[in-house]
Amino acid sequence: MNHLLNAILKCRHSNGRVWDACLNPKEILALNDLGPLVIKDHDWEIAVYWKRQGISNRRWVVVTANDRFEELKNNARRTID
Repeated sequence: MNHLLNAILKCRHSNGRVWDACLNPKEILALNDLGPLVIKDHDWEIAVYWKRQGISNRRWVVVTANDRFEELKNNARRTID
């Protein structure tokens, strides 16, 4: 399962470079691995804790996108269309 692709597909545009989505811990951590995305430290810490505990709850997160995120989002849209 590609958690990064799932997370990117779930993200919806909010304003400017800000995106938001309801993601599970593995998807939050996959987005965090993209690099300089701005995910609040609290959201990241909760995702790490939940993953270690085996909890798969979803959480709303707000992401400020970098160029790599936007490139992947555009490519994902093209494959769906």
